[in-house]
Amino acid sequence: MDAEKGSDDAERSSQREDPPLTEQRPGGDDRLAAGSLGREFPSLALIGTRRLDDPLLTTAWVELGDDLTHSWLAKTGAVVVGDLLDLTRRDLLDVRGLGPAKVRRLYHYLERLAIAASALSAWDDDPVALPDPSAQTDPSSRGPDPEVRANLEIVLAWAAAAAGATTWGEALAASTGAMPADVAEAWEALRDVALPVAADESPLAEFLADDPRRARVLLARLVSNEPLTLQELGLEFGLTRERMRQIESVGLDRLRSNFASSPTWRTVRWAAERLVAHAGTYAPSRVLADVLWKWSPEEQRLIARLAGYDRIDPVLVRGGLKLPSVNELPTMAETAFVVDEYELIEHLRSSGVLEQHIDFVLNSIPGVSRVDGQLVRWGGSVVEKAIAVLELRDEPQDIDRLVAAAYGEGGSRSARNRILEDPRMLRVTKNKIGLRRWGGAYYRGVAEAMLESLAGGPMDLDELADELAQRYEISSASVRMYAAAPAFKVTGEVITLRSRHDPYVPRDKPWKVRGLYRQPGVPMIVWCIVVDKDILRGSGRSIPQEIALDLGLGPGDRTELSTAVGLIPVAWSETANSGPHIGSIRELVVHAEASIHDRLALRFHPVDHALEVRLISPHTEDDIVDDLVRLTTLPRALAEDRTRLAESVGTAPSDLVAALEARGDVEVASLVARLPAPASRPSA
Repeated sequence: MDAEKGSDDAERSSQREDPPLTEQRPGGDDRLAAGSLGREFPSLALIGTRRLDDPLLTTAWVELGDDLTHSWLAKTGAVVVGDLLDLTRRDLLDVRGLGPAKVRRLYHYLERLAIAASALSAWDDDPVALPDPSAQTDPSSRGPDPEVRANLEIVLAWAAAAAGATTWGEALAASTGAMPADVAEAWEALRDVALPVAADESPLAEFLADDPRRARVLLARLVSNEPLTLQELGLEFGLTRERMRQIESVGLDRLRSNFASSPTWRTVRWAAERLVAHAGTYAPSRVLADVLWKWSPEEQRLIARLAGYDRIDPVLVRGGLKLPSVNELPTMAETAFVVDEYELIEHLRSSGVLEQHIDFVLNSIPGVSRVDGQLVRWGGSVVEKAIAVLELRDEPQDIDRLVAAAYGEGGSRSARNRILEDPRMLRVTKNKIGLRRWGGAYYRGVAEAMLESLAGGPMDLDELADELAQRYEISSASVRMYAAAPAFKVTGEVITLRSRHDPYVPRDKPWKVRGLYRQPGVPMIVWCIVVDKDILRGSGRSIPQEIALDLGLGPGDRTELSTAVGLIPVAWSETANSGPHIGSIRELVVHAEASIHDRLALRFHPVDHALEVRLISPHTEDDIVDDLVRLTTLPRALAEDRTRLAESVGTAPSDLVAALEARGDVEVASLVARLPAPASRPSA
């Protein structure tokens, strides 16, 4: 590091020790040496004895910014124009503080000075020969042309005479009202006059070009989307981390100092102020390019940093502004999720967020969303989102629509169940749900609503349906469907609660249940089913009453069956219109290595209260009996005997094929039809 420091110090020392160019330069051919300013601008020799601070040179042939040009020429040590003639472009670039951009501006100035040299050389002998600066054709030259001056005099004279204007501000104010035709014509002509064009060079661009290494460090550290570490920059330049820190520190000090006080950096300060005026403390990053479109992307980012912006991409953030978290948002009275948007906007305004960026900021806060045009907290669970919707709408909502609003179109069964089961919710009708804190009637289901209404005695079935439709939005069809539950007794059109003196008689019609077979002489019942999505999802399912009857179950009873994967419950609710119900058999299906659409045989053993599952092979057997055994899992001796097979279905042998077809066992029926007919008994 010491070696690096010594090298840098030596370089600076050699620059400081260059002899000042104060002595008179010899004339002759030496001035026209190849590449010298004297060769590039030979007419400057005509004014070689004029001092660089001559008023003619500093006021007559100048553009905006030429005062800086004179100060840069002074850095060369030149006193008179002749001192410049032996210098080359390389000499100018070697002067400390002059970079490529500044040298270009110097050349531009010398070109204009060379054009005026002949007129300037004649000034001492004939001052009239000096052209009027206002007559220059260069639009950027100083002084208005005669026509502009005449129009300006008309407007100002009228403003003074008509409105008593004594200042520019009063004159401009007067010009906004009605005015005579000639004054209006003069004012319109002035509106089209181009302003003097300032120098195109950017102070920031010059700053970056003067020291490429410093520029690389500052850009990589300040404005890059992926800032480099000092260690990474050190490896890039072959320097130590500490040396890179020094370069960064000195560069930052110089950058901030120029921005704070350098007269040549006023355009940078104006740009920073304009950015703040348009972006405020929080705005989309596109504002940077929209406002500072004349500046390069690197300059835009540096200006944003100088203007106090901590973040640039993807948003502009100034002064360390932090958006409130979803839990910090103010909410409306008596709600937990509906945002008090007025209070929030006032807070943002007081934090420096501009009006045109309010919506952008609101949409940038994580965990909020708009529902029905109102801002709500939206970062929690599907239940909390449902609560937010209910709080916002302030009345019970259709369950399906509420699930769609909280979860998305199409909803989800699990999302629906979570909403319905949450203790903060209250189901007020069959189709609507509200918040429990609102109070009101609690809807527990169709059967429970019927039990409540029938507690006072029998009712006409239609009257009961009308009452429940009005109170709980229950359809008439649902009431009639649940009327078949064991808890109710329907006589004609009158429904009443079933008493213990009039017990429910379970159905026992196995010939009507598809896939159901009782094995004669053996306490076992087989039920053949197809694996569907509900089974694989783990849902329970209804089972035929005939199976419950064989298991010794009646309405209100429950039991458990032992299986290869553990106990599975079977229950029969008195208010269930779908009959007895078995718990999930998903694990049994997996154990049997069955997949969706496979056929299974559920084999119930009433004595042992056990259940086994067999996978029915899809491959057809060549033998009729073997195929029947495959489809029913019944013993071969039973399957080959049409009489015993009819007994297992609960019908007469002559009706067996028709019964199988009627309940949907078409494949079994076609096989049974091909069995030999049972032998007729001999007559007595």
